[in-house]
Amino acid sequence: MRASTPFILALAATALLGCQKFPELDVSEEQFDAKSPYPKLVPIEELLKEPEPSITGEVQEELTARRDDLQAAPTPGQNSDDPMQNRIDALRARRDVQAASDPLFDADLRKRMERGINAPIAPE
Repeated sequence: MRASTPFILALAATALLGCQKFPELDVSEEQFDAKSPYPKLVPIEELLKEPEPSITGEVQEELTARRDDLQAAPTPGQNSDDPMQNRIDALRARRDVQAASDPLFDADLRKRMERGINAPIAPE
C-alpha cells in the first residue's frame, strides 16, 4: 500500500459527503408577503415593565397546603417516626462529630496557608 492511499481514500469520502442533498427549509419565500406592513414599534419601558402579580384562589390554596406540609415535616435532628429520616439524622450527626475530631486542615497546613504564596524569585 502506498503512503498516499489513505489520503486519497479520505479525499474520496469527503467528496461523497459533499454530494448529500441540502435539507429543505421550514419556511418558503411564498409564505411571506412583501407588501405586509412592519410591526408597530413598542416603547422599551413597556417591554421592561414586569407584569402585575396575580394569584388565583386555586393557586393560593395550593401554596397554603404546600406550606403547611413543609412546616409539618420533621426537621433534621427532630425525632420522627420515619426510620429513613432517623437514619439520615444519625449519619449527619456522625459526620459532624467526625469533622470536629478530624479537621480537613491540620495545624501545620493551616499555618502554611495563612503565610500565603511567595512569588518565585528569578536568579540574577
